[in-house]
Amino acid sequence: MIALTDNERNLLHRLNGNIGQVIATPKHGIDSLRQSQGGGGGKGFDYRLTKTGLEGEWCQYDVVERLPDGSPGILRFHKPHLRVEITYTRLRQWATSLPAELRERALIAWRTYPVDTRDLGELARIVHEAIDLSAPAEQLELFEVA
Repeated sequence: MIALTDNERNLLHRLNGNIGQVIATPKHGIDSLRQSQGGGGGKGFDYRLTKTGLEGEWCQYDVVERLPDGSPGILRFHKPHLRVEITYTRLRQWATSLPAELRERALIAWRTYPVDTRDLGELARIVHEAIDLSAPAEQLELFEVA
């Protein structure tokens, strides 16, 4: 299985709603992301779905003024302190390297035809489970002898 960097894992956790289909059907999921050209974010995080991959930026911000209810009203953002990108090629390789049982569960949670078994809540849980499985091995684990 392909191990993801901590930054890649953080990005995928933030974009979990976008990658469930990639785990369920890697080719079609990547094609869908590539064609969507979406983006968004908030609270110091922005993302883009480009033709080549997923991009995310984190930046610090200061609350300049608060609303009467105490929530932030005006924010001043600083330059991004972290930029992360994962290409669709790497994302597809990662998805296809996941355990078959997990990918089958994702397919069931995504499917609408021939029987509608779509469960987006379950799909989100599967996505987070898959991302957590892809954590880099601890240094000691790399040298353990089976």
